[in-house]
Amino acid sequence: MMEIKDEIELTEKQREFVEKVLGTPEFQFLLLGGYGAGKTTVCSYIVLQILRIGGTKCLITRETEKNIFNTLLPTVLAVATQPEREYMIEHKNEKDGVVIHPAGSELYILSTGEMRKQFEKIKGYEFNCAFVDEASLLSEDAYLEIVRRVRRPPIQKLILAATSADVGYDHWLYKRFAGREFRIRTQDNPYLPQTYIDILKQTHSEEEFRAISGEGWGRIKRSKTYNLTEENIWRPTSEELQSKLLKWTKDRMFYGGIDWGVANMAVVLGVWDIDDEVFYFLASWEYQNEHLIKIAQDLKEQLQKWGIRHDEVYFVGDIGGKRKDWRGQSAFEIFTDEGFNVVHMTPPLLESFQKENFYLGKRKIKIYHKAQRIIASYEGAYEIRGDSLEKKGELEHVKDACRYVVYYFFSGGGRITDYVPGYILQREVKKQNAN
Repeated sequence: MMEIKDEIELTEKQREFVEKVLGTPEFQFLLLGGYGAGKTTVCSYIVLQILRIGGTKCLITRETEKNIFNTLLPTVLAVATQPEREYMIEHKNEKDGVVIHPAGSELYILSTGEMRKQFEKIKGYEFNCAFVDEASLLSEDAYLEIVRRVRRPPIQKLILAATSADVGYDHWLYKRFAGREFRIRTQDNPYLPQTYIDILKQTHSEEEFRAISGEGWGRIKRSKTYNLTEENIWRPTSEELQSKLLKWTKDRMFYGGIDWGVANMAVVLGVWDIDDEVFYFLASWEYQNEHLIKIAQDLKEQLQKWGIRHDEVYFVGDIGGKRKDWRGQSAFEIFTDEGFNVVHMTPPLLESFQKENFYLGKRKIKIYHKAQRIIASYEGAYEIRGDSLEKKGELEHVKDACRYVVYYFFSGGGRITDYVPGYILQREVKKQNAN
């Protein structure tokens, strides 16, 4: 068994997990725990023990490098001794994603997220140890690639940590590790203030508290069709909302979804938060049998109430030629003439639903709690019947508008630098036709 050095105070459950990882020949481990249970701390401690062997290569990873540098690497440094910490900070190369340990070992910082298949970056590497934090946010493909990379002698250990509430019965972690997981509950951490646990109990039902404190698998779902839970509902204070809006108007990452039927139309407003790395739905508007030009004008007014100009929003969705005004102009033509940025797109229903549900489950999509029509659309506008997805009820237009913009953004269309506003394209076409 490897010698375990104690520079930090481990809880009884943390110590038990360290001994399981370092004292047995097992290769991979899933650590499930609750909020504040100390999952990241104990796993970082194990990584440090393997770095101390000398000449080893360890990987710490999450879905984005930003999250690694902001949360994961600081935890590793925090559990190190002061000489180790100073040396590692001095020998940190963020460009190459590597930190040198005083023992000559190398700590690699590489993201393995699904977006644009970041996990493929680790191909060609060989590691002695890999620690995957927030493993529920990674795809099974990313996991399998990490497994293939942890093969460097003399020691190979793969540690995955996740919050139990984020791992439901349909998650790949459950299918691969159920019955073999190690658990640390929130209540098992004696260093947590009792007030923290009391607040969790007061703000959650008994069943919800069990889920977020490290017991069971998954959390309560608000929808039978979507991975929608309370974690997807954003409840800011008035001050928090105003602060966010000020920031978002500077970032200029507003997106809108449009679904246009023969008589009904729905528009949703969303924004990508660069720092949170979350897509927030803020509001929705619905129209029925109204003049197209009036809809465009009303939408400008509604956006102004949010402090947003209409030409700052990138709209996408089904806004084709189903309905025309008395001049024969389609909704797309009218909106582009009014200065809206519009892209016409109707993605495949099942494929776009799956992508949307994937990011919803990873808490990359959140809904402002006052956007009740959007929340309701996720709760009941679609229904799974066998192998098919069926639309039902009056909220299908709102739900379609959400699905369009989510699919567009998370498929890469949301990169504004690659985007030419629809109204500019439309004007160029008109100029060419005039000539």
